[in-house]
Amino acid sequence: AWYVRDLILGRTKLPPAEERASHMRKWRNRFQELDGDADDVRFQGDYIRDLIEATDYPMFDIDKVVEIFLDWKKDKARNILTYRDKNHRSVMTGTMAATHHTPWLQELDDSLERYLSTPDDEGASTGTGGDAATPAAGSTTTATGVGAEKVVIPTEPSVNGVDGPTESATSLN
Repeated sequence: AWYVRDLILGRTKLPPAEERASHMRKWRNRFQELDGDADDVRFQGDYIRDLIEATDYPMFDIDKVVEIFLDWKKDKARNILTYRDKNHRSVMTGTMAATHHTPWLQELDDSLERYLSTPDDEGASTGTGGDAATPAAGSTTTATGVGAEKVVIPTEPSVNGVDGPTESATSLN
């Protein structure tokens, strides 16, 4: 999208057809030589780097992204039932992902309320302290069902200590 933006705004010119075809052949030939998941992931990282270098998009540590993705793939191969419980550090912010309160295999409620809750021991199965009608402390509340009109966003600080958003209502219709 950034490259197309630059073309539209006249910041860059489209290379001649033969140069474009040669560039595509280089990537296609390299793609055909890939041998396994690690090569696939590194190829994708190199391709993204090539795209970024053609624009003024801010460069980031693509090699670290590749490393994290390869770790994720190893975790998945090691144990398909627990790889979702692993945490990784954001390359963009340096923030370590929070550990979810319940292992993925045991989490049977995929609602936003449950995901954002901090369940106590009694409410671990529902995230609501045992009362499904009352959200757990620190969770959001939402209107549910047909024609839901409002989502309430929490006003409490986020997990990493940065102040969270103020309460607001958002129409879902």
